[in-house]
Amino acid sequence: MKINKSVYKTPNIIGLLGLFPFVFSGIAIWFTLDPWKSFIFLALINYCMIILGFLGAVHFGIAIFYKDTKVNWYIWSVIPSIFAWLSVLCGIGYNFLILCFIIAFLIILIIDNLSYKSQRIPLWYLKLRKKLTFFVIVSLFSVYTHLIVKHY
Repeated sequence: MKINKSVYKTPNIIGLLGLFPFVFSGIAIWFTLDPWKSFIFLALINYCMIILGFLGAVHFGIAIFYKDTKVNWYIWSVIPSIFAWLSVLCGIGYNFLILCFIIAFLIILIIDNLSYKSQRIPLWYLKLRKKLTFFVIVSLFSVYTHLIVKHY
């Protein structure tokens, strides 16, 4: 059976475009001064919260598609956004906040791997998530390193 790869072109392009705020922040944080540095950092924090919420919502959509009667996937679907919100609300240090976001993205990737193994998501989506998560983690780690080096 021949797979039409053009079907996956749009999600790949949109996913790569969605990396721009991460990559931009990971680079720009090193070359800007306040108040722009603070603005970039706060914009990145907000974008992380949005994307974590989106990644959880994907699983809500999958649960609806499969007409799940178990609540575990519905509960999981809101955990990333609630975790992000609580991380910001707690007022933890910026360094720790970035580490929390890195861990959250990695945990979501682990859940996506489990979803693939249980045939809830297709392989192309898992491959896309792995690629995007790699660049998200590298970008966030760049910001984290900057915070450590510059003592923010």
